[in-house]
Amino acid sequence: MKKIILLTCISLLLSACSPEASVTSETKPTATTEFSWGKESAKLQMAIRVTDDSLEICLKNNGTDTIKVCSHINAMDLDWITIELKNSKDSIRTLRVGDAVRTGSQMNTKTLKGGESFFYYVDLNYWALQEINSRKALAPGNYNLSVSYKAQDCFYPSKDYWNGEVSAGPLFYEVK
Repeated sequence: MKKIILLTCISLLLSACSPEASVTSETKPTATTEFSWGKESAKLQMAIRVTDDSLEICLKNNGTDTIKVCSHINAMDLDWITIELKNSKDSIRTLRVGDAVRTGSQMNTKTLKGGESFFYYVDLNYWALQEINSRKALAPGNYNLSVSYKAQDCFYPSKDYWNGEVSAGPLFYEVK
């Protein structure tokens, strides 16, 4: 089973959400208690933070109308998410969260009413070791971590789906 969990959290106040996840990792990042919020785009906003075992990604509908967003493919491939880790030498490691090879795909969307949010929990070390990311562990050190979510039609040419890009970060991330 891939080490990622999708959780829906309906709340007007993001701080009221305290989702629990059983994500394991050999890499122990320094916890970040506050979310790092990015700029809103077409009523969608992203926030990220590092918990003890994972990267927590939140997408929130700041509008009053319902929007549909691309959620995941198959079990939990996050084709719309890109994670960048920039070290002190300005070298950037880009991580993708998904399989390098698929025999088929089932695209999933999420409908968010005004004020609703949903979360992804991503085990960075696990995904760094996957084929799509060159099977290289994250090197110990300090990083500036940024995440972007970019969706164009969710594979369906339709005005029903949110299209655009949101990002959050950078925030401090330490791999010990």
